[in-house]
Amino acid sequence: MSGRIAFRGLPDLFPASLLADAALPSP
Repeated sequence: MSGRIAFRGLPDLFPASLLADAALPSP
């Protein structure tokens, strides 16, 4: 999960990272 936050580069938008993860399946 933290890896995806780093990938998004938006730690301030933590919920957005989860939404992006749900919308865009990533390895």
